[in-house]
This record gives sequence, C-alpha cells and structure tokens, in this order.
Amino acid sequence: MASFTFKCRMTLAIKGKLTSPKLSIRHLSKQFNVSRITLQHRMVGRQNQAGKSNGNLIVTTAEEEVIV
Repeated sequence: MASFTFKCRMTLAIKGKLTSPKLSIRHLSKQFNVSRITLQHRMVGRQNQAGKSNGNLIVTTAEEEVIV
C-alpha cells in the first residue's frame, strides 16, 4: 500500500466506504494509511486548502479598475 500516492489511497478509502458503509472511517484510514480527519472531511465534501480561493484580496478587481 505504501507505493500508492496519497491521492490514490484517499480515493480507494472513499470508494471502500461507499461500497461497504459498515466499515468505519477509522478502520479505512488505518488500512489505506491516510489521515482519519482528512478522510472524514473528504467524505462530507470539504475542499482541501489548494481548492479554496485566496481570501487575501483586499481590493476587488472592480475597485482596482476604479483606482487605476
């Protein structure tokens, strides 16, 4: 299982939960060597940090056009 990438292991863990709902997230996280919390968040549809928009914008693009 160690030769698989993180993304592959996470996908397999999610598919395992969907095909066998009785399996616990804790068991699947240990079996596929992924974080339990990350697996739990992915199961409910939470995005990872890279998928979120950058919240550091102080000035919107429309406001920037007015300024320039």
